[in-house]
Amino acid sequence: MYPLKAILIGLDPSLSQQARRELLNRAVHLEVEFDNAVDAFAALRRSTSDKRLLILSMASICDLESLSHLAVHFPGWPIVALVDGYDPKASLGEVVVNIIRTGASQILSLPIQTDDFKAALERIALQYVYSLSDTKVIAVAGATGGSGTTSVALNLAFEIADRHGLRCVLADLSLRMGVITSHLNIEPTHTILDLLRNTSRVDAFMTQQVLIRVADNFEILAGPDKLVTPVTTSANDLARVIDTLKQIADIVVLDIPCTYDDLYFETITAANQVILIGEQKLPSIRAMKMVREAIKRDSATEHLILNKYEAKNKGFSVERLLKPLEVSALHTVARDDLGMSAAMDGACTLRMAHRRSPALADIVALADRVLAIEPKGRTKPMGLFSRLGRALVNS
Repeated sequence: MYPLKAILIGLDPSLSQQARRELLNRAVHLEVEFDNAVDAFAALRRSTSDKRLLILSMASICDLESLSHLAVHFPGWPIVALVDGYDPKASLGEVVVNIIRTGASQILSLPIQTDDFKAALERIALQYVYSLSDTKVIAVAGATGGSGTTSVALNLAFEIADRHGLRCVLADLSLRMGVITSHLNIEPTHTILDLLRNTSRVDAFMTQQVLIRVADNFEILAGPDKLVTPVTTSANDLARVIDTLKQIADIVVLDIPCTYDDLYFETITAANQVILIGEQKLPSIRAMKMVREAIKRDSATEHLILNKYEAKNKGFSVERLLKPLEVSALHTVARDDLGMSAAMDGACTLRMAHRRSPALADIVALADRVLAIEPKGRTKPMGLFSRLGRALVNS
């Protein structure tokens, strides 16, 4: 769904029908239609908190009164001016300058051309809704399989959206069979594979159509819901998809399966921040150390988490693991079988299933820590074998 509701103003029946069809094809919700700008102002003047997309048919190329009326009373709302007699290849003089200065975000000549209409909507979405420069990408990766990475990623993303009011997208990077939708009992109609199969065509608008809305400010990019043959993809292909998510969201959380391949390491390396998940088990601790040595993150952008943590397990306590892992801080998410089972049975998040969950309290603290940190420079990715070789030598 397009991120802004549309309002049509001053369109005659024939033009209205054409505009409605284009809006429907672009998954834009048409909220209401008005005969003129005065009627639109009278109806909308008390509803200025939610930004809308105004599509105005100008009476003539020189009639700026209606456009000015809307621009003055609804500052910050994008306006598409539909102009009859405007030739975009020739009309580049004073008339166009006046329309833009009066307040139009985009100018479209009539009759409406599908490609021009789509391009205008995409540009408006990028300018008025989506944000790229401030978006943080948080990679949640398991040091070993079965460490509970998806549960942490899911609840972390939901807490960021729910408690901090940030638009958060959780991307399931399991390319053979996704797991997030099964946690939430969702049957996706589109998955990340739809984007990876068409990376040359991927843009913010296309990506938005694939996302699944779970709650306010919280959407997921699903992995395949059935076991499929993995799509041949590269780190560059995946980076293109992640870049489009950055245009849509304030925070992108990546649920990265434990594969130890180049895609695993390069995706982690490219993220602003990394949450590495392990358990109180010797193989998991060894793997956590190896992965940490391989990715060589700055400590300020790295969070090591012992999931399913039990304080009574003295042999693998936080204090005893700091030195072997060569870190000054090691965080935990408490073992909470009751809360996790309730969330799984209810196909929901921990907050919805068990608000007093000790694991939830730890994940809330993790979200607060992650959001308070400014990302620093990243290291250049190394080849897979050189990374693993260095990790083995230093382990």
